[in-house]
Amino acid sequence: MQSRRPTLHDVARVAEVSHQTVSRVLNDAPYVSKQARDRVLAAVREVGYRRNDAARALVTRRTGMIGMLLPTSSGVGVTRKAGAIEAAAHAAGYGMLVGSADPDDTSALAAAADGLARRGVDGLVVVIAHRQAIALAEELSQRVPSVLLASEVLEDPSALAAPEAGRAEESGPRLAVEHLVGLGHRRIAHIAGPRGWISAETRVHAYREVMAEHGLPDRVVSATDWTARAGHAATLELLHADPPTAVFAANDQFALGVLHACHERDIRVPHGLSVVGYDDSPDAAYFWPPLTTVAKRAEELGRRAVALLLARLAEPEAHGSAEPVTPRLVMRASTAPPGVHGAPSLR
Repeated sequence: MQSRRPTLHDVARVAEVSHQTVSRVLNDAPYVSKQARDRVLAAVREVGYRRNDAARALVTRRTGMIGMLLPTSSGVGVTRKAGAIEAAAHAAGYGMLVGSADPDDTSALAAAADGLARRGVDGLVVVIAHRQAIALAEELSQRVPSVLLASEVLEDPSALAAPEAGRAEESGPRLAVEHLVGLGHRRIAHIAGPRGWISAETRVHAYREVMAEHGLPDRVVSATDWTARAGHAATLELLHADPPTAVFAANDQFALGVLHACHERDIRVPHGLSVVGYDDSPDAAYFWPPLTTVAKRAEELGRRAVALLLARLAEPEAHGSAEPVTPRLVMRASTAPPGVHGAPSLR
């Protein structure tokens, strides 16, 4: 015969405290003495008490779970943010449920989000900086507290609905383009992310503004997705006629594709073509040549998203957004003043 499951009353009896004190300790409530807290936690271990989360959810209407909605094809930046979100949620005592969908598929996106909401998550982090996801996150926020992690962390998804959405995050792309202009480049091309993505729109807008400020012509090629393969294809298009002397790639995967295309065409990097990426992915320092890129501190963005969501859970009527993470240019060996194809190679 199976023995009875330990209860709060068993813990209270062993710890020699009240049932209410045990409950306050287990819910991490304030105003409990260290001595009482230590006795309760020791008693929990002694009797083998396990909290019944299902029963607790019926009382508190909280499940202790946070949902995370991701794109099905996620790049390195999204992966790093997702890992930070999960770690921060677990550190705060929450479990994690994950759903994914293609942002271009409206019905699949809605179904994935609805699935997380129906499973009773206390809050939701949407890690899809796409126009389709903005409308969805705005609708979801009426049902469950939601945070949209786009180019920067935003609590209120409607803040991204305006055409100028993401403009506060343009300092990073500007760093990249100003760096190339400062080196003396005048024919600077931009490989942009797929249409519909906030981050892609932001980087294109910043690139064009800097080029216009310096009286330089802009040249943008939009990739079909965020992969190195798409960056490679875009580079071949740029090199077909009137090739640039520098390329600002909207992510490091694009930049990897650029470097591969240059190797195929025997173009020396950086003297034949300078390349700047975006994200400072863990592998960027090991590209050849090592990649100059913009660091966006994806892990910090993930942590801030969870902190913002937890604040929203604690005060449902509170509104606002987290401070954006300040980007920085990471200088490596893939950029130099414009030269000629006969200049010394870094390969």
